[in-house]
Amino acid sequence: ERRADEDLPWVADEPAIGGPLFLDTSVYLDVLQGRSPVEVDKLLTYRLCHHSSVCLSELTHTFGRLDPKHGSTKAVLETVEATVEDIPAHRLHAPDAAIWGQAGVLAGLLSRLSN
Repeated sequence: ERRADEDLPWVADEPAIGGPLFLDTSVYLDVLQGRSPVEVDKLLTYRLCHHSSVCLSELTHTFGRLDPKHGSTKAVLETVEATVEDIPAHRLHAPDAAIWGQAGVLAGLLSRLSN
């Protein structure tokens, strides 16, 4: 069962100074496309950010996916490349086999219990 909106954490309720953030791919995409809310931009400025190898894979997918003949591809890939190069290696985390296994179990449970 989905939690009520008032029970969910909202970025507007977060203090600028606080614990570290673990970024989702949607955060990168929203920031790069200029769609991120001001509150998110503020958190990204003041909080320590950690990054996932899963998100790195999702971002770099564009290098194989985008049509090199398309007019905007070069600029998009340059932006993604700069973003990836800006990720400090010591803040890039990769799930191990046990975590992937647990994620699979949780995804299965979520699927079964949602229906």
